[in-house]
Amino acid sequence: MANLFFSLPSDLAATTTTIFRVIGASSVEGDSANVLGGTYTMASVLGFKIKLELNSYDYEDQYNYMLSVTEDYATGLRVDDAMEEAMAGIVAQLLSKNLPLAIAQELSDGLHIYAGAVS
Repeated sequence: MANLFFSLPSDLAATTTTIFRVIGASSVEGDSANVLGGTYTMASVLGFKIKLELNSYDYEDQYNYMLSVTEDYATGLRVDDAMEEAMAGIVAQLLSKNLPLAIAQELSDGLHIYAGAVS
């Protein structure tokens, strides 16, 4: 799993609309006791699940949202950890170039920050 972190002042519904519009994917809402607030949204893109939720994982004092990128086994497409990390980087770049917010990508040696677009 590869993780991205960012902050927006909007609620999960509005944030979902913004994020998945940029990614170019339709999202599906899900409920889980394992996520903060009990609700998350998810999209399937190119063999990956991209899940948006309120951040309760790491860096929650800095970022209120987390995007996780994992293999979507339901597609039947095979991906590996390196591909997950690369896809997370592509998503981070898309978001940072098209929205005025910084995106932090969690890497093995810390966070890589993609600066947001200037509005």
